[in-house]
Amino acid sequence: MLIFASNHNALRPTMKFLLAQLLTLVILSGCSSSNSSSVPMTKTISISRGGGVSGVYNGFSITSEGKVTKWLQLPAEEKKVTDLFTTTSDSALFFFRYLDEAGFRSTEFSTPGNMTTVIQLDSGNMSHAIKWGNAEVKPPPLFQSFYELLSNYIQRRSK
Repeated sequence: MLIFASNHNALRPTMKFLLAQLLTLVILSGCSSSNSSSVPMTKTISISRGGGVSGVYNGFSITSEGKVTKWLQLPAEEKKVTDLFTTTSDSALFFFRYLDEAGFRSTEFSTPGNMTTVIQLDSGNMSHAIKWGNAEVKPPPLFQSFYELLSNYIQRRSK
């Protein structure tokens, strides 16, 4: 028993040292920051129509956080943006899920015409758009419906 007690006392400085090292490691790792934080990336859907003789485009945008804006783009001028309202993130995410489930990012469709309709999804450094306006080529019906759905939703809410 005496041998055990003397060994136990001899280990105390080593145990204190290890505990201090462990505590220091825990504190330092808790204070470190990382570039891959859990802040979600903002996504934006923009819909617009325009072109023609004037070259003017009018459109709406909605973010994944629910911020809704309308905008006007004149040729050779900066886009003029007006805040309309903020909707719930659940309502906004409905539109993003719609595009995901419809396979938007994998849909290649670009048939602009004199007056062109555009749906564009921006997420980080990724941007994808489909365009239609050529009367001879019809866009996928899912995306025609989506354009009308989002446009009607925004116009009703902004009155």
